[in-house]
Amino acid sequence: WGVSRLIRSIKPDVVMTHNLKGLGYIIPRVIRKTKVKHIHTVHDIQLSAPSGLIRHGFSPSHGLYEKVCKKLFQSPDVIISPSKWLLDFYDQRGFFEHSKKVVMPNPVPFKINTLVGHENHVDEAEPKFLYLGNIEEYKGILWLINTIKKNDLRVRLTIVGGGTDFEKIKK
Repeated sequence: WGVSRLIRSIKPDVVMTHNLKGLGYIIPRVIRKTKVKHIHTVHDIQLSAPSGLIRHGFSPSHGLYEKVCKKLFQSPDVIISPSKWLLDFYDQRGFFEHSKKVVMPNPVPFKINTLVGHENHVDEAEPKFLYLGNIEEYKGILWLINTIKKNDLRVRLTIVGGGTDFEKIKK
């Protein structure tokens, strides 16, 4: 009810949402009822698997979870995804059938080919990366470190977080 009152009070032209798991999946329904345009950005598979991760396939409970999420989210006006792969993932599962879908890659302040190609620097400055998150293999931090080392990239990587692979990344 608080979100509904807030939208009616502010009267925004558009409401933009991201990972609503912590706030509640009922919010898209509330937005629909106010008839305000809704743009939702997906970042992972959180609407198909509660953890947002693909581990060893899906459990039977994921099917029920997906059905509930599809019903609650329906089709926001626009869905933004950082990759075509993620949009295709949701399309294959019948999500967002009537939404306009847009791929908008995550912003990077330099050309990515300078990091994975033959150059190891950008404008003589050392690119700086900040990793914020769980230090777990499935989050990709070990892959990132190994990629930087394997390609002998000159970058500064700051890691903030904790987890079971903390000792591995220290090495």
